[in-house]
Amino acid sequence: MLVEELVRTSNKSECVMSLSAETEEIEASCINISDKSSPSKENDYNVLKIQFDNLQKENQALKSEIKLLQTDNESLQKTVRHLEKQLKGESTDFEVQAKFAFKNCLTSNQVDIILKKKKKARWAPEEVSKAFTLRYFSKRCYIYLREKLHYPLPGLSTLQRWAASPNLRSGILEDVLSIMGTAGQTKSNINRTTVLSFDEIKISSLYEYDQKEDEILGKNSYMQVIMARGLFENWKQPIYIGFDQRVTKALLENTIHAIT
Repeated sequence: MLVEELVRTSNKSECVMSLSAETEEIEASCINISDKSSPSKENDYNVLKIQFDNLQKENQALKSEIKLLQTDNESLQKTVRHLEKQLKGESTDFEVQAKFAFKNCLTSNQVDIILKKKKKARWAPEEVSKAFTLRYFSKRCYIYLREKLHYPLPGLSTLQRWAASPNLRSGILEDVLSIMGTAGQTKSNINRTTVLSFDEIKISSLYEYDQKEDEILGKNSYMQVIMARGLFENWKQPIYIGFDQRVTKALLENTIHAIT
């Protein structure tokens, strides 16, 4: 029994000694790990600090580059504005030169449409009158010029409205004279020979409202009319209308000058 106890005691001592040795080894390894980890952290910190410093330098360099690019951009914008002003001035000069060069065959509205300054034009009576002359000679030719060759001309509906509603207010009837001039270009010289006659007509002395001009007309007692007639051809056309006015020598001279 004693021997067994001694053996057991000896075994326990060996176990304790073995555990103590293992504990010492673990502590030693921990110390070694601790000793090794401290320099590793310091190295990581130094690496991160170097990377941070490098990034700061790159950031400063990028900021400097952005400032340079902003300066270049402002300079380029000034150059663009200057060139735009210069181009606008040259465009205006070219427009003036074009209108001057083609003034005998193209109106200002037509040049603007050709240069794409405008898509549609507010045609002046003189422009409509000239277009009406072309349409009078040949409708097919007018359509060909306008639709196929893209010659800037008023639409046919514009010509129809203009011909259907001439200005018949008091005074010399300019729209009527324009249409007469167009028709007269197809007549011979002898058939264009014209005489003038004038008459005075008693009218109702009433006030009238002109819806188109938004104006009240009257109150008149007499209407004076000057009529153009063909001497060798049977045609006649009123070319002057007046109210309560005398047909004077000056009025006849002005009418003759307008019709010639």
